[in-house]
Amino acid sequence: MADELQNALDKLVDLLAEIPGLRTVSDRAPENVSAFPLLVASPQSGTWEPQSAGMAKGLHSIQVGCYVPRKDLPRDIATILPYGDLIKDKLFAAGNTFWTNTIDNVVEEISYTFGPIDYAELLLIGWTITIPIKIESVESSGVFSK
Repeated sequence: MADELQNALDKLVDLLAEIPGLRTVSDRAPENVSAFPLLVASPQSGTWEPQSAGMAKGLHSIQVGCYVPRKDLPRDIATILPYGDLIKDKLFAAGNTFWTNTIDNVVEEISYTFGPIDYAELLLIGWTITIPIKIESVESSGVFSK
């Protein structure tokens, strides 16, 4: 199921990389960042549940962060604020079309927070968006059986 989760991150980053103005876009959290705005996607939390023999269902939350350095608060907020709508619009417009056939995007509700964040010893400000997805897959290890 890790392959499907990585595939979901790859698809998501490819989609969001189309947003104009983003200078760093990654599904692998960079240790050092110098080009902003930064968009990074990673797994946040989730559950795995056994289904019928050989099948598993994963309910995951993918976290998408979109940030700029916190230097001049009014300017920083004015720079990063539009990206929340751009990300939301891109996700809702794509619907389930950009995921694979084993991944269902739960686009009815995407949650977010906005504010400061400490990232790789940098003080940043921006969006932290949580996207729930469901992945149903065949377990190659045969561990799951019901």
